[in-house]
Amino acid sequence: MSTYQKTKEEVLETWEVTKAEGLSKEEVNNRLEQEGYNEISDKEKVPTWKLFLETFKDTMVVVLLIAAIVQLALGEVIESIIIFIVILLNSVISVVQTKKAESSLDALRDMSAPEAKVIRNGTNQTIMARELVPGDIVLLEAGGFYTRRWSIVGSRIIKD
Repeated sequence: MSTYQKTKEEVLETWEVTKAEGLSKEEVNNRLEQEGYNEISDKEKVPTWKLFLETFKDTMVVVLLIAAIVQLALGEVIESIIIFIVILLNSVISVVQTKKAESSLDALRDMSAPEAKVIRNGTNQTIMARELVPGDIVLLEAGGFYTRRWSIVGSRIIKD
């Protein structure tokens, strides 16, 4: 049976947690060991030289390379050198732009480290969202940003 089909008691029992106490520190550590951190694993970064070589796979670059080789074969050395320079500049600019985009994404990821409010060891705590584990009792707030899939086992709306 899927989690959304269970009662709140069944969900709490499945995750071996109580609503009032939340998870213990030991249980959190065990689940972190088993599940890992609540984050998307980073892709391995492509080396700069590989990015440079990949720019030559572009169809337009291949056409320009063929044109430069034909020009060279016809004895038009200056035209072929100009085409080679254009191809080289295009590749360098492409690599620089890609590296800038990667570093911007890394900086953005570092800036937006979301937090979560949970109940652990019977107390309300604020933790990094990457430290959430299955079974955590998360205190949701309006306008909050939440990662992972959730099962809401209880709610209370307080109006001013």
